Amino acid sequence: MFGLHGAPRSEPVRGILADTALAAAVWTASAELTGVTPFGL
Repeated sequence: MFGLHGAPRSEPVRGILADTALAAAVWTASAELTGVTPFGL
């Protein structure tokens, strides 16, 4: 995760946010709904 305040920084991922299956589903849905594939994937 990335911090939204101040200088750019990477923050540790908390356990509740580490659901990779959910993250993949959200990523796919986002790409399908917007027609944009982030990072050229």
